[in-house]
Amino acid sequence: MFIKTIRTLEDMVVMVDMVDMVVKHLPFWTVFNSLDELKKRIQEIANADGFVIVTRRSKKIGGRTGRVWLECDRGGEHQSTATLRKAGSKKTGCPFYLLAVRNHPYETWEIKDGTIEHNHELCEDLSAHAFVRRFTPSEMKLIEQLTAQNMEPRKIFQTIRKQDPDRFHVQKDVQNVKMC
Repeated sequence: MFIKTIRTLEDMVVMVDMVDMVVKHLPFWTVFNSLDELKKRIQEIANADGFVIVTRRSKKIGGRTGRVWLECDRGGEHQSTATLRKAGSKKTGCPFYLLAVRNHPYETWEIKDGTIEHNHELCEDLSAHAFVRRFTPSEMKLIEQLTAQNMEPRKIFQTIRKQDPDRFHVQKDVQNVKMC
């Protein structure tokens, strides 16, 4: 778990509140009608608390997805093949994970296991996470159309930003799409 130096009673209250908030919001007892519904709800909770959830792995049972391990996007270790210089990574080996299991007779999903501890500070600005800055298929199509019209990346970014100002995109994301 991320350890913060507690110097005052106020610091202690803030840390206890943060842990309580994460524990209170994670739905270990909730049943979901689909895996997509479960992932969407978990992602909403995680984003509100300052982190992002990704799928670590999944396992098929009876030919269909039966178990899914979700983890913090800072989980795991950086796998570098660099030989000349050390490449950086945002991976910290975060132990946070949730195990989602499908209930076969009812075709519902629920959280069966997990560790809700982090070994890093939670973010206030989610734009630092590339996962939440991904473009939707409709946004990708719009970027392709505007690029075909020779529009500058700055103008494309402004157009996308006007459509949905709550998204976390940055101008560099548009430039990266244009490069591909």
